[in-house]
Parts: sequence; structure tokens; C-alpha cells
Amino acid sequence: MITNRFLSADTAASNNSFASSLKDFFTELLYGGSGERYENFSFGNQLVTYRMIIIAVAIGIIIASAVMVYKRKYLGSLVRALSMAGALEPESAKTLGELGLSHSRSIRMSLKNGTLKRMIRSTERDKYEEKVRSILEENAEKKDKNKVRIIGDFVPSPTDDRYYLPAEKEKEMLVLFSEKSSGIVGFILTVVFCILAAALLFVLVPWMIKLLDSAL
Repeated sequence: MITNRFLSADTAASNNSFASSLKDFFTELLYGGSGERYENFSFGNQLVTYRMIIIAVAIGIIIASAVMVYKRKYLGSLVRALSMAGALEPESAKTLGELGLSHSRSIRMSLKNGTLKRMIRSTERDKYEEKVRSILEENAEKKDKNKVRIIGDFVPSPTDDRYYLPAEKEKEMLVLFSEKSSGIVGFILTVVFCILAAALLFVLVPWMIKLLDSAL
């Protein structure tokens, strides 16, 4: 019992030490050098430091790179599948099942309310838009705004709808969703570059401020 109590105390002390070290690390990372005094500049006790801005930009680039890898690798598989299947017009449209992509939740979600919804055509959407146009033309001829017929918004059904890639946009879409330079290696290189660039700026920014300060 006594041994367990000592072990618990040691564990708590170790956890507190780790938490304190972690806190010191992030404090130095975010605020290090921000309290340095200059003759013509003052950056002490700032809520937002130049290091925070640099880190925020680096994180933004990393997140954007991750999103691009995701879009090209996973969402782009539908674009490439439609192209390979020759589904370039309504008559040759394919379902996700026919393309072997019905298992992809990310593609279904994107077709329903995402990037692919705006870029990939479906025969069902074509019929809906044609119906809307005919209704608008009909009511425009009648010139009676009180008799405008209202139909609900188009609701995609990724499992059942038939999709195709407009022939005139095929090359553009294949380039946009190309897997080249979008693999894990490219992403890792981006992360490494951002870390090195941030570390370099941590050194260069104070040096540039000192240089400017001495010149004034």
C-alpha cells in the first residue's frame, strides 16, 4: 500500500514535470525573443508575436497540402475512372457501382455536397435543370408572376445517379486531379520545408529588425 502511494506520487511528479517542460517549450516557441528591447521598436508583452504568425502560415500551407493530396488521390479517382470508362456524355454515364467506387464514402459525400458536386455532371441533374428551364420559359411567356410554379432543389443521390465527365473539360479535370506530385512523399517534403523555413525565419526576422533598428 505504501509502495503504491510512493509510486503514485512519483508518477504525479513526473507528469507535472512533463507538463511544465511542455509548457516551457511552447512558451519559448511562440514568445521566444518577443521581449527583446530595441531602440526604435518594442515587441514586449505582445499577445500575437511574429513567431505565431510564421507558425500559422506554415500550418496553413501544410493543411492546404494535405487537402490537395486528399482531393487528388481519393476524389480524383472518380475523375480518372470516368475518363477510363469513356463516360464523357450523358449517354455513356456510369453509376458509382459500375465504376467500382460505391464503397467510397468520401466520394459520395463530395458528390452530395462538395467539390465533385460542382465539377461532375449527372444525368439526373441534367433532367432537373431542363425541367427548371422549361418552367421558367413557360412562366415568362405567361408573364404572370403569381402563377410561377415552384419545384424543390435538386437532391443528389450518389448511390443511384449516373455520372459523366463533360468531354470539353476532360483534360482540364485530369490535370487538376492528377496524382503526380500529390503522394505522401510530396506531403512530407512540404512539411519538412515549412519547418525549416519557419526555423530560418525565427533567426532572420530578429536579425532584420536589429539591422533596421540600428539604421534608424
